[in-house]
Amino acid sequence: MKSRKHAQMSSSPVPVALLLIDVLTTFNFPDGDAILKSALSIRESLVKLKVRARKGGVPVLNVNDNFGDWRSEKQVLMGRCLEAKGAELCDLCCPTVKTTLY
Repeated sequence: MKSRKHAQMSSSPVPVALLLIDVLTTFNFPDGDAILKSALSIRESLVKLKVRARKGGVPVLNVNDNFGDWRSEKQVLMGRCLEAKGAELCDLCCPTVKTTLY
């Protein structure tokens, strides 16, 4: 059996991506205000992680349920989120926004 140290030094044959799951949202649901408060507390860390991934060539993918509207365009979803409470979180997590804070 290979040691952990050896395994960590080997390149991985598995592709890597950063998944941002349900970060783009209007927070218009039960407990939305509490979840927004928690999300804002990690906003800076999310942005740093996104920037680090992009600099390292790691794809950054946003995964959302799209409010059950499976036929809408991503621009519609992003626009909805950027006009709702929580826009200060969504603005830096949108797929097309280039983060320049760090």
